[in-house]
Amino acid sequence: MKRFLSLMIIAMLLVGCLSTAAFAEGERTATISFTIGGAEFSSFGGTISVSAPATITGIGGGVVGGPTGRVAFANMASNVSGVSVTVNVSVPANYCGSISASFSQEEAKQMQFDENGVFTGSYNNVSLSGGGSTTFAHAYGEWTETPGANCVTAGTKTATCSICGHVATEAGPVGDHVYKTVWAFDADNHWHECEYCNAVADTEAHTWGNWVTDKEPTYTEVGQQHCDCTKCGATKTEEIPKKVKPVNPDLPVPPMGDVTPYGMYNAMVATLIVMFGVAMLVIKRKSVK
Repeated sequence: MKRFLSLMIIAMLLVGCLSTAAFAEGERTATISFTIGGAEFSSFGGTISVSAPATITGIGGGVVGGPTGRVAFANMASNVSGVSVTVNVSVPANYCGSISASFSQEEAKQMQFDENGVFTGSYNNVSLSGGGSTTFAHAYGEWTETPGANCVTAGTKTATCSICGHVATEAGPVGDHVYKTVWAFDADNHWHECEYCNAVADTEAHTWGNWVTDKEPTYTEVGQQHCDCTKCGATKTEEIPKKVKPVNPDLPVPPMGDVTPYGMYNAMVATLIVMFGVAMLVIKRKSVK
């Protein structure tokens, strides 16, 4: 008990150190607040430590402490369930990140009272704990976006912290469509398709070239012709109708080699005409004699 009271006296002497230490120029500062508790207690002594690179510049709240981190608490009238603590910390000007503070107990006492609520003069040992944290935030500038290589690949975007130089990277926008150079087409139109998705571009109607005859028509069979789109290579074909037989009797008589029914008919007519002419000539000669 004497050792514990000695610790309390030392802690009380630290009151003169409670004033906030002067911060070096350019340092970043913050306050970490938490509660020390875990059991009912009337007094304790211990140490508060902070993570690097922070340093303690002052301790306040319901405890006695100073920049060294040593803290103490005493309530000689009753037990309490917790006591609040504020820890002022500083970090270098170019630091960003989290800083934690934690309480490490050396000794903690709980006053004992009788059934009438009178302090018996004895104490129980108890265990206490506490801690908290704070974050020194980044100060990012404008984001720079780099699109992905295509329409299904995400790019990146980056930003640099003006305090510590950290470069943050996040997913950026997808890239543009990558269209094939070969035309896709149907019967009416052609277009370019994206290599990675269903997007299409440059849709337009075919530009047809001249007709090319593949098979000449006859009187008995149809012909065939085709033409190609001058851009995409699409092809369309059409039939060429059969030749139509002439029906005008004034048309020239076809050559004797023509063995079609029409040709044979004309040959027969011509023969009859010739025979009629010969007969008339014979009759005329006989009449002259």
